Amino acid sequence: MIWKNKTIKPKKDGLTKIESLILGFLTDSLDSKYGVLIKNQIPYMVKTIRNEYKIDQIAEFYPEKFGIVPEEYLFGRKEEFQLATIFFLLDNKKFKAKIGAVMGCIFDMKISPKLTKAESGQIEFVSIEVADELDENTGRA
Repeated sequence: MIWKNKTIKPKKDGLTKIESLILGFLTDSLDSKYGVLIKNQIPYMVKTIRNEYKIDQIAEFYPEKFGIVPEEYLFGRKEEFQLATIFFLLDNKKFKAKIGAVMGCIFDMKISPKLTKAESGQIEFVSIEVADELDENTGRA
């Protein structure tokens, strides 16, 4: 069987309600210096690719064009790394969101298990784990 390569192009699309709530919790949980950086990056992330898999879903965030996010809004750490892991409850079901960063900017959010349309109740944040270094490259992802 021959598999066709399917390239998904980013669509102009805003954050979903749950993505906004998760990023809001992240910015509120970080040192104010880093929280402000993320708040300033979000308006530039106008294109999104959303992929759903069997057990999780991933949203990737892109600016309109490469290099458009001002340098003063970027983390000093430019390598790809996991910025944070956030644990939350939605309709009394446990979820985990992993937020990745690359080139000094938020890049993706992986939520597992995958959300369903029925899960739309009140979100309760349980805990957060944040990368220990945001200013300099560490050589580890």
